[in-house]
Amino acid sequence: MALLELRDLHVSYSTPDAEVGAVVGVDLDVDTGEVVGVVGESGSGKTTLILAALRLVPLPGRIVKGSISLGGGDLRGLSPARMRTLRGKDIAYVPQAAMNSMNPVMTVGAQITESLDLHTDLNGRQTTARVAEVLEMVELEGKIARRYPHQLSGGMRQRAIIAMALAPNPQLVLADEPTSGLDVLVRVQLLRLLRRLVDELGLALLMVSHDLPLVARWCDRAVVMYAGRIVEEGPAPELLTNPLHPYAWALARSLPRLHGEDDLERIPGEVPDLSRVPVGCPFNPRCIHAFDLCRERAPQLISVGGHNVACHLHAG
Repeated sequence: MALLELRDLHVSYSTPDAEVGAVVGVDLDVDTGEVVGVVGESGSGKTTLILAALRLVPLPGRIVKGSISLGGGDLRGLSPARMRTLRGKDIAYVPQAAMNSMNPVMTVGAQITESLDLHTDLNGRQTTARVAEVLEMVELEGKIARRYPHQLSGGMRQRAIIAMALAPNPQLVLADEPTSGLDVLVRVQLLRLLRRLVDELGLALLMVSHDLPLVARWCDRAVVMYAGRIVEEGPAPELLTNPLHPYAWALARSLPRLHGEDDLERIPGEVPDLSRVPVGCPFNPRCIHAFDLCRERAPQLISVGGHNVACHLHAG
C-alpha cells in the first residue's frame, strides 16, 4: 500500500454555464522515499490535484467523486477540524511564490515556531533547537531565524518555506512549482536539497511542475496530465527520452537541446476550455496522429512497456 493513494478522483468547478472538470478520474500513488513529478501545460489540472489531496479546493470547486487516503486512512471522511490538524503535521505543503506565502512582519524563526506550536508538543528550548535543526537541514545558517522574509533572496525564502513545512516532521510533502521564479543554478541547488531530504528523512514528495527536463532529472516517476486527465505515467527519465503518448512526445520535442540540429517543434493549438472538452481523446484536435476512433471514444490508461498510457495508438 502506497503512503498516498488517489483513486478515481474527480474535481469540478461549478460555473453559470457549465460544470468544469478540472481533475477527471485520476488514479495516483506516492510511496515513502519516492519523488513523483506531475507535468503539463497551464490549465492541465496539476495544481487542482495538489489542492484536492489537501482538501483545499477553493469554491466553487469541489471534490465530486473518488477517494484520498494517507497511510490507509480515508482523508475524505475526516472532519474539517481533523483535516486541519493533519495539514502541516502529516501532510506538508510547499507553495510557489515564497514571498507571498510568508508573513512579512514575522521573522523566519517566529514563523517556524508558529508551525511547531500548532503541530507539536515542543516548547521553550526544544522549539528553539528544532528551529535551528530544520534551518540547518535546508542549508541555512541559524542567524536566518532572526531575519524577515524581505531580507532573504528568493532561493533562501524558498528554503525557509521548506524548513517550515518540515519542522513538524511530516510524512508527505506536496510541492506546487517549488522552483518557480528562481534562476537555473538556485533551481538545481533547491532540487538537489529536496532529493536529499526525501532520501534522508524517508519522505514522500509529490511535486507539480511545467518543466519536463526538471522532472526527468530529479523525480523517480513522472505523470503527464492533459485537460485534467493522466495521459501517461512512467519512470521519470523515460518520459523525456521515450515518451509514448503524443502529448508527452510533443512536450519533449518542444524543448531546446544543448546539442543537436533538430528545430524546436511547437505543439499546435491550445489546451481546451475545460467546460468544452473535445469528444473522444481530449488531445485529438492537436494530435498529428489522431484517427477516427480518437474523435469518438476516450482512451483508457493501459500498461505498455513499463508505462501507463491513455492512447488508442497503443491499444492494439
